[in-house]
Amino acid sequence: MERSPLTLAATGVDTLAPAAGSLAPTETPPAVQQPDPELVMTSCANCGARMLDRKCKLICACGYFLSCSDYY
Repeated sequence: MERSPLTLAATGVDTLAPAAGSLAPTETPPAVQQPDPELVMTSCANCGARMLDRKCKLICACGYFLSCSDYY
């Protein structure tokens, strides 16, 4: 049973697109880079800026801080 172009357009099927199995193989997508754990730990949860390490605290310019018991 053949469908008219009007019916295909109404169903959202693109008549110009090739079938899924007929596409040429492409390169694999690049691997997702894992964030540096140190960078994640020293990023402020409030504003995203890098926090400074002061003795047993990480302190941000926005006023947010973590004590050593929070991140160890």
